[in-house]
Amino acid sequence: MAPLFTGLKLGGFGKNPDVAAGVVRDLLPTVTDRWGFESNSLVSTGTSGSTITNSGATFSATAKTGTVALNFDGSNDYAQFNGGSSTTNISIAFWIYWRGHNGQGRSYLVDFRGSNGGAGYWLIDSNNTMTYSINGATERTFSFTPTNNTWEHYALVAIDGGVSKIYRNGTVVDSASSTGATVDGTMVIGTYSGARGSSGQYFMNAIIDNFVFHRGALSSTDITTFYTSSSTFA
Repeated sequence: MAPLFTGLKLGGFGKNPDVAAGVVRDLLPTVTDRWGFESNSLVSTGTSGSTITNSGATFSATAKTGTVALNFDGSNDYAQFNGGSSTTNISIAFWIYWRGHNGQGRSYLVDFRGSNGGAGYWLIDSNNTMTYSINGATERTFSFTPTNNTWEHYALVAIDGGVSKIYRNGTVVDSASSTGATVDGTMVIGTYSGARGSSGQYFMNAIIDNFVFHRGALSSTDITTFYTSSSTFA
């Protein structure tokens, strides 16, 4: 009797990046871009295949999953990528190993003002607050104390005409009505877009792993999946 599933091979599950070497990993939500930095790669394994342009950040063996993450020294390191054109709803999520402020006050996590100069940004202030602005709106600030030298999961979901949310370790810690977060071009990780090429002020002192950018609004279930998953973004 001929065997069932003739021709099925281990690892023969098409191009699903969550299946490797015959081992089915956690099935993660499909997103526009995601970087796990394994093998020192800056190429996204999301649907767009975008590439991060690195400016000073180094690869670190201190990783949340896998063996590699991206280290920002709080002095002059940043990275950037093309966030696409005229994107309204966006989602950003990542693991962060926070090492404290750089001594200059604000530390930018992500600046997504892009080329239009008015989309938004997300940062941690030295006075134990987190601040974000969506689509050029007035800054929203709330109490927030990052945990030093510990991996935590942060996420921001900006929804056009809806409620934007900030998550910490899978739980919503702040929300507000918004008009989306229009992105037009370059997105910057680790500093304010206007500070590129300078040093000191605005730069993030942290390690980043499993970075996600999605042109759309991820659900709370999606955010929880990324938080609880042990998958490496290979």
